[in-house]
This record gives sequence, C-alpha cells and structure tokens, in this order.
Amino acid sequence: MNPREDQRQNHRGNRWPILDTISRLIEAPKCGTNLGPRLRSRLMSCKILIAAALAGLAGQPSLPAQSISKHTAHLRQHVLLYRNTQYGFTFVLPRGWKGYWIVRGTWRGFTTGEHGDETVEHGPVISIRHPEWTAEHERQDIPITVFTRSQWRALHHDRFVVYAAPIGPGEIGRNRKYIFAIGPREINDSVDGSDEVFAILRRNPLRAFNLSAPALNRPPKQK
Repeated sequence: MNPREDQRQNHRGNRWPILDTISRLIEAPKCGTNLGPRLRSRLMSCKILIAAALAGLAGQPSLPAQSISKHTAHLRQHVLLYRNTQYGFTFVLPRGWKGYWIVRGTWRGFTTGEHGDETVEHGPVISIRHPEWTAEHERQDIPITVFTRSQWRALHHDRFVVYAAPIGPGEIGRNRKYIFAIGPREINDSVDGSDEVFAILRRNPLRAFNLSAPALNRPPKQK
C-alpha cells in the first residue's frame, strides 16, 4: 500500500483527529500523568464544543420532518432512534441502550444583583437515561438542554448565566425554533458510562427537524 492510499484510509477512519488527541490527554492519568480533575473537566467541555463545531462545519442542516421519516425504518434496523416531536429532533442511540427512558428537568438562567442570584430564564432539559441506571449504581445520562432562539441570543450576549463555568453550553443542533446544546459540566467523567456518552456524541447523533405550524402553536402536553 502506498503512503497516499494509507493516508486516505486513515482519514476515512479518523475524520477529526483533534478529538482523539483530546481523548488521549483526558486519559493521560491512566498512563501515569495526573492532569488534575479541573483540567480534565475543562478538556472534556472543549471536546464537546469542538465536536459540535466540526459537525457544523461539515454541514448538518436542519431537515424537514418528512426527510427524517424516510431514514427512520433503515436506522431502526441497526440502532435505536429516540424521536421528540415536541421540540423537533431525533437522537441515535446504540442498541445497548434498548429500554432507555427519558428524564425531564429544567435549566435556569440567572443574573447576580444586589439581592443575590435571580432567575430570569428557564427551559427544558431532556435527559436520555441508560437502562442499567439505578439509584445505587448511577450511569451517565445524555442531557440535552433546549433553548429558544431568543434565549440562545440572550445567553451569548451575557444577559444571563446558566452554568457557573468559563465555557458555555455547546450547540449540537437546531431547527427554526429551538437550539439543542450540551452543558460543559453535564457529563461527569467520574460516573460510569461517561466514555460511552462521549463516543455517542462524537457521532453527531442529533438531527433537528422543523415542526409544522400547528405543532408550534399547540401548547405542550402536561405529563
């Protein structure tokens, strides 16, 4: 095999080498080099943001609902597909997540004033939970934070803060109404399953689709 052909094969198998470089840095403590938990946490946050940015550069446009449905049957033969019709996205999961469930939470955006922190914005967090999660033995969730476009703009204009971290949430997809993101401290490498969640996110598993006009105007169902 000539060097050029070998280089092409390596490129196909490793599309974004920078993510593997960060992975090696994160795993450095296993090799005897202690980076410290704070630095490792920041490296993991950077990894999510870089993966999201590279996915955007590769071109991952929002797809209409009918385009998503054409691929659903094929995908289900090989993987699990979580579909959220309230906010407009699908998320691809490995077969090992069969039996997963959804945990709904709330993010809060706050500002600091004379009387302390004041909540000025809030929105949903949709966490996909591994079927082997138990209260005695927790596993890492996949937490998807949902912002409206106006909230996302306000966040990036520093009108409120969501996470007490130097890096804000990293976008992993969007449609005409919502932005989907992962918070920088939502994935904890000390929890079992965190490596698998990072591997899932590297595959760019979220696909946003645009909701129809009736769906946008209909109030969300109470659960």
